[in-house]
Amino acid sequence: MQVNMAMAGAFAFGLIIGWYVYYVNRYRKGDVAFSDLTTLIGIIGGGTILTLFKGEGSSPDLFGWYGVGLATGFFGYFLVLVGLVKKSTNFDADWFLDGRRKNPADGFGYGTDAKPTITPMFRTTSTSAVSPTSSTGTVQNFYLAPEGAKASATVEPLVEWDLLPNVRPRNERVAEAKRLLAEGKVYPKGCSEFVSAVLGVPYEVANDLMGAAPTSVGSRPPYPSLAPGDIAGWTNSAGMGHVTVYIGESDTVAFIDVREPGARPRSKNGFYDRELFKSSRF
Repeated sequence: MQVNMAMAGAFAFGLIIGWYVYYVNRYRKGDVAFSDLTTLIGIIGGGTILTLFKGEGSSPDLFGWYGVGLATGFFGYFLVLVGLVKKSTNFDADWFLDGRRKNPADGFGYGTDAKPTITPMFRTTSTSAVSPTSSTGTVQNFYLAPEGAKASATVEPLVEWDLLPNVRPRNERVAEAKRLLAEGKVYPKGCSEFVSAVLGVPYEVANDLMGAAPTSVGSRPPYPSLAPGDIAGWTNSAGMGHVTVYIGESDTVAFIDVREPGARPRSKNGFYDRELFKSSRF
């Protein structure tokens, strides 16, 4: 069988229609209806195709050339896009073909707009409606950013702070802080884990020790509004902060704290060079 331009054109149209069938099933997740095919034929120039068989100079070969040219342009443009995407550092050909995003490099993620697949259910005593953060028609942008740019998850307490029954009394906290200082244990989670140990409550429950702390106590000694055993600290605009136990013995040893995650307790003078706030919870 000799292949002529009319047959080649028909084959080219078949390729395009076949790709369209794949596209509908892969991305629309629906069945291909006859109306889909007629729409495609209309889009690619059905009216023009009919005119190729009319008038002077029209022939099946002209139809064939039209189909071959259309397929060449369609798939040529598609392959160029695949090549450009593959050269990108953030995406690859798999993403272009079926929507799979490339795994980011170590230390990078998709930013704070990416929501976990499953949201932990920390509220055990009540439920609350969550309003959508975006309205209809809003596009959610995903971007690559260092892991440090991700918003840290905050675990809500399981009980009300004022109802915690086993918080160590203030008059016992100084002795406990000194005991832990002498013990020299490493605290992987840092200052809040140490203060949780002084208070005698689990870190998972008291992981946000400052909370709403409106009472400023200054940034250097003396601290007349603090009593030995009080919890004080500071937070910055980014939400990072520090908590410490006030000892109140002298200007040279006013606090006991853990400087950073993975460190041991230390004695600290009263100068933090930041405005301290007294915790209103403990």
